[in-house]
Amino acid sequence: MDRAIAQQIAKGCREFRFDKFKADRTEKDLEASLKGRGYSTSDMYRMLDNVPKKQAQDEFFKYVQTNNIDMTARDGFCPVGQKEYAAQSGIGRFLKAK
Repeated sequence: MDRAIAQQIAKGCREFRFDKFKADRTEKDLEASLKGRGYSTSDMYRMLDNVPKKQAQDEFFKYVQTNNIDMTARDGFCPVGQKEYAAQSGIGRFLKAK
């Protein structure tokens, strides 16, 4: 979910861009870790497919509400982007300042 939210922040704030390299690297590290525990690639994709779309949408909208994001404003995601980036949170680590 962190990756998806970081992508939305980058789309909704001109101050940041999404760090696809870091996101892909993190995904590969997670994949290697899971494979080390005996999971196959198809197991991982099956886990992802089992997350209901509505659940993911609900989590995103909860994040928007909790952080008072104005989705109608041109740079409505900037305040939360600045906060996540400064904290280098799970979301902020996928953001790069322009």
